[in-house]
Amino acid sequence: QMLLIAALCLSLASLGGGQAPPPTPPAPPAPPPVQSFDVGDFQDTGMTATWANYTDPVGQLLDLRWRARGGEAWTGGVELDPAAPSMYVVTGLERGTAYEFSMQVLGRDGRGYSE
Repeated sequence: QMLLIAALCLSLASLGGGQAPPPTPPAPPAPPPVQSFDVGDFQDTGMTATWANYTDPVGQLLDLRWRARGGEAWTGGVELDPAAPSMYVVTGLERGTAYEFSMQVLGRDGRGYSE
């Protein structure tokens, strides 16, 4: 009889008292991407990146990066205020090199991309 009581107590303890853990809340959506992202006004070693004004309240910062086309490492990481003018002059590029650009919206809950 003592063995049965100990086994019953052990079984109840392993069940955690019958309480289920609280459910995990769903992940919030990522902020929407920047619209009309473009590069132009090419100079010898630079160019201008432009985009439509970003007014979504979820976006906290805009993150502009660039790399040589086909390269692995992104350069830049320039964090811009969404309320600031919607352009940035990229300098220090190599003449004759093709580049790829990426604009990310950094929000409290994730990232939205415009490449």
